[in-house]
Amino acid sequence: MEDLQLKIGTVISNDDSDRKGRIQVKIIPELKDIKDADAPWAKPFTTKQDKTGNTLKKDYFPKGSLIRVLVSKDWQSFYYLDNLFLQGLFNFDTAASLLDGVSPISYDYVTLEFKLYENGNLWFNDNANGTTGIIHNTGKYVVLDADGNICLSSDEDNAVRYSKLEEAFNTLKDDLNSFINTYNNHTHILSGVAGPYPLSGSATPSTSSGSPSSADISGAKVEDIKIS
Repeated sequence: MEDLQLKIGTVISNDDSDRKGRIQVKIIPELKDIKDADAPWAKPFTTKQDKTGNTLKKDYFPKGSLIRVLVSKDWQSFYYLDNLFLQGLFNFDTAASLLDGVSPISYDYVTLEFKLYENGNLWFNDNANGTTGIIHNTGKYVVLDADGNICLSSDEDNAVRYSKLEEAFNTLKDDLNSFINTYNNHTHILSGVAGPYPLSGSATPSTSSGSPSSADISGAKVEDIKIS
């Protein structure tokens, strides 16, 4: 194993063109006077796996922040700490394939923070636009988009407050049943002449009558999702 020294570095860039989780750092004070473009790129480093097993994780280290860096004695190898990447296993395309398949998600590699678990579940957060959420290994997801909208495996339709929907539905149902009841019990006042005989009085209701509505929306209620 390489003989490494612990140093402090300043983040120059986290925009790794290879998307391998590298961070460009300037070790201080040793490299404080070099040009930013000449600063080395540090790889993620860990000495052990965390309790979730083979976890692929990308933290967000903004430009100018300080991080701990392990540097080889010949100053040819750089590894940054405070991150649980598994060195050599980092493959952003694995996470991107999940993120790109969910329409409410917008993200930028530079500001993205995520954790991809061994079982295929993905947690993510974009520190710039605020998009955050979880994608399950089945493809189902819960996402809060950049505008704060909660999207449950889709962004094509709207949720409803069942209690308000039920209230309006029952009012409509009561109005309909009242109309049906009025129809069933109505009478016609008769007046006039039928041939040589005058007509007066009332006619009984029609033998055909309407039935009260049996409509029921209780089956539309989703018990395991609650909203305010």
